[in-house]
Amino acid sequence: MKVSILKKTLLDDKLGRLMYGDIVDLPEHKARFFLERGDVELYETKVIRENPYKAAGVVAQSSVSPVA
Repeated sequence: MKVSILKKTLLDDKLGRLMYGDIVDLPEHKARFFLERGDVELYETKVIRENPYKAAGVVAQSSVSPVA
């Protein structure tokens, strides 16, 4: 189960020291243990942003009338 580390550092018996932002593949039982403690979050490959970037080359509609 892929997870992303949320703590500043996290020590694992097999992988050693894990740092904030590291993405690691843990056995399911160990990942669930760290999830319950709040040390990690599930790693999702699809990023969903609240404010998505505008597509390149797309001109935004203006509410101003063109000059005559």
